[in-house]
Amino acid sequence: MARTGSSSSIHAALAWKSRQIPARAKRERSGSAGADSALSKGTAAAKKQLSRHKTTAKSSPSDALGELRAIAVVFPERDGSDPAIAQLWAQRRVADLLTELRIEGVRDSLVEEIVEIANQFGIVTPYTAYLAEEPDMAFRDDRAAFDAVVEQSQELAAAPASGKDAVGRAEALDELREGEIIASGQSSRVLGAHTFYLVGDTWTRDDFEPDTETPEVEVGSAEFLALIAEVPEMAEVAALGERVITLGPDGWIAIVWPDVEAAG
Repeated sequence: MARTGSSSSIHAALAWKSRQIPARAKRERSGSAGADSALSKGTAAAKKQLSRHKTTAKSSPSDALGELRAIAVVFPERDGSDPAIAQLWAQRRVADLLTELRIEGVRDSLVEEIVEIANQFGIVTPYTAYLAEEPDMAFRDDRAAFDAVVEQSQELAAAPASGKDAVGRAEALDELREGEIIASGQSSRVLGAHTFYLVGDTWTRDDFEPDTETPEVEVGSAEFLALIAEVPEMAEVAALGERVITLGPDGWIAIVWPDVEAAG
């Protein structure tokens, strides 16, 4: 009887345990699902909070990054027409072109650019000596200036590449490049971004085309007073000499001084 009772107890325990296993598995599955659900909800909430933070940062940077302060900064206006800067650029450019000409030899495009810049800014070099010796060549259309530069470049190319003269030429180019050369001479004056050349008894602006009509404006006349009221720089232009050809507001003009002796 004892053995029979023991066997029955064992069977009962096994039956109870078999019922508990599915129940435990169900609870575990339920707990896992709950954890997944909580994780999913937490992730969604985190994403929502992050999205809200980004939106706030975009719409109100001061809230996201702290208080921002606006500081007004006033920069000086850039004046690209500064004559000093233009003159320095021209000298450096001519120095570079002359160096290239010496190394590579004569090339039409090089010579043409040298002539154009040298004429406008009154840059006298061994290659552009005609500006000092024969300034009228700056206004001739017979390629005289071009030929003069070519001739000088050929002569200098044949000169010794070493020695005192060669050192002097190299130093002159360095001075030109550094802006140490004063462009104005006895036969030329630099005013603003242009050079005036003394041809005969007339100071003529570099970009003047020969045979262009130049109506006269006499210094002291009502027309002259109106001119300097509109363009004050014309007073400095008129001070160059007794007769000055320049470009006025409405075209080319010749500013002339009255004949004091005739008036007296």
